[in-house]
Amino acid sequence: MCARYEISPFVIEKVKALAESRAEVCDEIAEGEYRPSRQALVLAGQDGSLTAAAMSWGYPRWDGKGLIINARSETILEKRSFRQSALRTRCVVPASTFFEWDYSREPVLFNVPEQPVMFLAGIWDHFGGEDRFTILTVEANDSMRPYHDRMPLILEESEIRRWILDDEGFRALLQKEMPRLHAWKETEQLSMF
Repeated sequence: MCARYEISPFVIEKVKALAESRAEVCDEIAEGEYRPSRQALVLAGQDGSLTAAAMSWGYPRWDGKGLIINARSETILEKRSFRQSALRTRCVVPASTFFEWDYSREPVLFNVPEQPVMFLAGIWDHFGGEDRFTILTVEANDSMRPYHDRMPLILEESEIRRWILDDEGFRALLQKEMPRLHAWKETEQLSMF
Protein backbone atom coordinates (compact mmCIF):
# COMPACT_ATOMS: atom_id res chain seq x y z
CA MET A 1 0.00 0.00 0.00
CA CYS A 2 1.09 3.56 -0.49
CA ALA A 3 -1.20 6.36 0.64
CA ARG A 4 1.18 9.33 0.86
CA TYR A 5 4.75 10.08 -0.06
CA GLU A 6 7.29 12.89 0.04
CA ILE A 7 9.69 14.30 -2.47
CA SER A 8 12.80 16.23 -1.53
CA PRO A 9 14.77 18.73 -3.63
CA PHE A 10 17.20 15.88 -4.37
CA VAL A 11 14.35 13.86 -5.92
CA ILE A 12 13.48 16.74 -8.24
CA GLU A 13 17.13 17.11 -9.30
CA LYS A 14 17.38 13.36 -9.92
CA VAL A 15 14.36 13.42 -12.23
CA LYS A 16 15.86 16.37 -14.12
CA ALA A 17 19.02 14.33 -14.65
CA LEU A 18 17.11 11.23 -15.82
CA ALA A 19 14.58 12.96 -18.08
CA GLU A 20 15.59 13.05 -21.72
CA SER A 21 12.78 15.48 -22.51
CA ARG A 22 10.54 17.97 -20.73
CA ALA A 23 12.89 18.33 -17.73
CA GLU A 24 11.48 21.86 -17.28
CA VAL A 25 8.36 20.24 -15.77
CA CYS A 26 10.50 19.60 -12.68
CA ASP A 27 10.62 23.34 -12.00
CA GLU A 28 6.81 23.40 -11.65
CA ILE A 29 6.71 20.73 -8.94
CA ALA A 30 7.18 21.57 -5.27
CA GLU A 31 8.96 19.47 -2.70
CA GLY A 32 6.89 18.15 0.19
CA GLU A 33 4.13 15.68 0.95
CA TYR A 34 1.97 14.25 -1.81
CA ARG A 35 -1.55 12.97 -1.25
CA PRO A 36 -4.02 11.35 -3.62
CA SER A 37 -5.55 13.72 -6.22
CA ARG A 38 -2.55 16.07 -6.09
CA GLN A 39 -0.55 16.65 -9.25
CA ALA A 40 2.90 15.10 -8.90
CA LEU A 41 6.13 14.48 -10.77
CA VAL A 42 6.55 11.22 -12.69
CA LEU A 43 8.85 9.76 -15.32
CA ALA A 44 7.03 8.37 -18.34
CA GLY A 45 7.90 7.33 -21.88
CA GLN A 46 7.58 9.35 -25.04
CA ASP A 47 8.93 8.32 -28.45
CA GLY A 48 11.35 5.83 -26.92
CA SER A 49 12.83 8.16 -24.31
CA LEU A 50 12.22 9.10 -20.69
CA THR A 51 10.22 12.25 -20.15
CA ALA A 52 9.30 14.21 -17.03
CA ALA A 53 5.57 14.77 -16.58
CA ALA A 54 3.11 16.19 -14.08
CA MET A 55 0.12 13.91 -13.48
CA SER A 56 -2.59 13.67 -10.86
CA TRP A 57 -2.47 10.77 -8.41
CA GLY A 58 -5.39 8.38 -8.60
CA TYR A 59 -7.57 6.78 -11.26
CA PRO A 60 -11.23 7.79 -10.94
CA ARG A 61 -13.37 4.96 -9.57
CA TRP A 62 -15.93 3.47 -11.95
CA ASP A 63 -18.75 4.56 -9.62
CA GLY A 64 -17.47 8.16 -9.48
CA LYS A 65 -16.84 7.95 -5.73
CA GLY A 66 -13.19 8.46 -4.88
CA LEU A 67 -9.89 7.44 -6.45
CA ILE A 68 -7.94 4.25 -7.01
CA ILE A 69 -4.48 5.20 -5.75
CA ASN A 70 -2.89 1.72 -5.78
CA ALA A 71 -3.16 -1.32 -8.04
CA ARG A 72 -2.04 -4.86 -7.21
CA SER A 73 0.87 -5.80 -9.45
CA GLU A 74 -0.25 -9.44 -9.41
CA THR A 75 -3.50 -8.63 -11.24
CA ILE A 76 -2.86 -5.56 -13.42
CA LEU A 77 -2.58 -7.63 -16.58
CA GLU A 78 -5.91 -9.32 -15.83
CA LYS A 79 -8.02 -6.39 -14.59
CA ARG A 80 -9.85 -4.56 -17.34
CA SER A 81 -9.38 -1.21 -15.58
CA PHE A 82 -5.56 -1.55 -15.55
CA ARG A 83 -4.57 -3.89 -18.38
CA GLN A 84 -4.16 -1.34 -21.18
CA SER A 85 -2.22 1.04 -18.94
CA ALA A 86 0.07 -1.79 -17.83
CA LEU A 87 0.73 -2.79 -21.42
CA ARG A 88 1.18 0.70 -22.90
CA THR A 89 1.59 3.52 -20.38
CA ARG A 90 3.83 2.72 -17.45
CA CYS A 91 5.51 5.35 -15.30
CA VAL A 92 7.82 5.74 -12.32
CA VAL A 93 6.91 7.84 -9.30
CA PRO A 94 10.02 9.21 -7.56
CA ALA A 95 9.89 9.62 -3.78
CA SER A 96 12.23 10.18 -0.87
CA THR A 97 9.90 8.46 1.64
CA PHE A 98 6.41 7.02 1.69
CA PHE A 99 3.90 6.83 4.55
CA GLU A 100 1.67 4.05 5.66
CA TRP A 101 -0.50 3.62 8.71
CA ASP A 102 0.38 0.62 10.82
CA TYR A 103 -2.11 -1.83 12.31
CA SER A 104 -2.68 0.54 15.27
CA ARG A 105 -3.40 3.44 12.83
CA GLU A 106 -0.19 5.36 13.54
CA PRO A 107 1.70 6.85 10.57
CA VAL A 108 5.01 5.19 9.75
CA LEU A 109 7.57 6.53 7.26
CA PHE A 110 9.62 4.25 5.02
CA ASN A 111 12.66 4.60 2.82
CA VAL A 112 15.34 2.43 1.28
CA PRO A 113 18.46 2.86 3.43
CA GLU A 114 21.31 4.73 1.75
CA GLN A 115 19.15 5.63 -1.26
CA PRO A 116 17.89 9.21 -1.29
CA VAL A 117 15.41 8.41 -4.08
CA MET A 118 12.98 5.50 -4.36
CA PHE A 119 11.46 4.73 -7.74
CA LEU A 120 7.90 3.44 -7.34
CA ALA A 121 6.43 1.55 -10.30
CA GLY A 122 3.22 3.00 -11.64
CA ILE A 123 0.84 3.05 -14.56
CA TRP A 124 -1.02 6.00 -16.04
CA ASP A 125 -3.91 6.83 -18.33
CA HIS A 126 -5.89 9.77 -19.64
CA PHE A 127 -9.20 10.52 -17.88
CA GLY A 128 -11.47 13.48 -18.64
CA GLY A 129 -8.75 15.62 -20.19
CA GLU A 130 -6.17 14.81 -17.51
CA ASP A 131 -3.28 12.36 -17.16
CA ARG A 132 -3.58 10.35 -13.94
CA PHE A 133 -1.38 7.66 -12.35
CA THR A 134 -1.66 4.93 -9.77
CA ILE A 135 1.15 3.22 -7.83
CA LEU A 136 1.60 -0.55 -8.03
CA THR A 137 1.83 -2.61 -4.87
CA VAL A 138 3.15 -6.07 -4.03
CA GLU A 139 2.89 -8.36 -1.03
CA ALA A 140 4.90 -6.90 1.85
CA ASN A 141 8.36 -8.29 2.54
CA ASP A 142 9.71 -8.98 6.05
CA SER A 143 10.74 -5.35 6.60
CA MET A 144 7.24 -4.04 5.81
CA ARG A 145 5.02 -6.84 7.13
CA PRO A 146 5.03 -5.65 10.80
CA TYR A 147 3.27 -2.48 9.57
CA HIS A 148 1.18 -3.46 6.55
CA ASP A 149 0.50 -6.42 4.26
CA ARG A 150 1.26 -4.49 1.03
CA MET A 151 4.09 -2.23 -0.14
CA PRO A 152 4.92 -0.29 -3.31
CA LEU A 153 6.72 -2.06 -6.15
CA ILE A 154 10.14 -0.40 -5.83
CA LEU A 155 12.48 -0.30 -8.82
CA GLU A 156 16.23 0.20 -8.97
CA GLU A 157 17.41 3.18 -11.00
CA SER A 158 18.87 0.72 -13.52
CA GLU A 159 15.37 -0.77 -14.05
CA ILE A 160 13.55 2.47 -14.90
CA ARG A 161 14.01 2.33 -18.68
CA ARG A 162 13.00 -1.33 -18.78
CA TRP A 163 9.87 -0.65 -16.73
CA ILE A 164 8.76 2.32 -18.81
CA LEU A 165 9.98 1.53 -22.32
CA ASP A 166 10.29 -2.27 -22.69
CA ASP A 167 6.83 -3.62 -23.56
CA GLU A 168 7.89 -7.22 -22.85
CA GLY A 169 10.73 -6.85 -20.34
CA PHE A 170 8.63 -4.96 -17.79
CA ARG A 171 6.73 -8.17 -16.95
CA ALA A 172 9.69 -9.73 -15.13
CA LEU A 173 9.83 -6.71 -12.82
CA LEU A 174 6.33 -7.48 -11.55
CA GLN A 175 7.81 -10.43 -9.61
CA LYS A 176 11.06 -8.88 -8.44
CA GLU A 177 12.23 -9.10 -4.85
CA MET A 178 11.66 -5.93 -2.87
CA PRO A 179 14.46 -4.17 -0.98
CA ARG A 180 14.54 -4.03 2.80
CA LEU A 181 13.01 -0.81 4.09
CA HIS A 182 13.89 1.39 7.02
CA ALA A 183 10.78 2.32 9.04
CA TRP A 184 10.25 4.98 11.68
CA LYS A 185 7.44 6.92 13.27
CA GLU A 186 7.54 10.71 13.22
CA THR A 187 7.34 10.73 17.01
CA GLU A 188 10.46 8.55 17.15
CA GLN A 189 12.37 10.95 14.94
CA LEU A 190 11.25 13.99 16.95
CA SER A 191 12.37 12.35 20.19
CA MET A 192 15.91 12.09 18.81
CA PHE A 193 16.37 15.89 19.06
